[in-house]
Amino acid sequence: MELTAAIEGLRVLVSAGDGVVVHTDSQLVVKGMTEWIGGWERRTWRKADGEPVLNAELWQALLEQVRRLGRVSWQWVKGHAGVPLNERADQLAVAAIERRSGASEPTRARTENELLLDLERRVRKAVGAHRGQVPVYDEILDQLDAMRAKPVSTRSS
Repeated sequence: MELTAAIEGLRVLVSAGDGVVVHTDSQLVVKGMTEWIGGWERRTWRKADGEPVLNAELWQALLEQVRRLGRVSWQWVKGHAGVPLNERADQLAVAAIERRSGASEPTRARTENELLLDLERRVRKAVGAHRGQVPVYDEILDQLDAMRAKPVSTRSS
């Protein structure tokens, strides 16, 4: 899925402009594109041990997009560490899986609530002893407290 996400993300770009940075929590994708792909291509899509590269067609499609755009770099970010766009990407992936599997709306809402609770836990941990010292932290925690006070409802589509 990480490979497919990178391929599709690059595919929608018309040009790289001043360059594109792909942020991913997949070390496989980063190392594959920055360390291994040259060797795989030279060995006709075989690893150093002679075994075929798994998902070679996806790696080839990704390489094609990188070559088309020209200036693409890769940045690893730790997954589930509170990086806002990475967390959002994870939420979207979970929602897509649930839609595809036919999960009910209450199930999706529960999953979203679990994600929000995890995010809240991380924010409270990060703020820690700084509560009362940094106004924006206090504002965020006050908003979280207000959200917690409201009953959780499920959305309907």
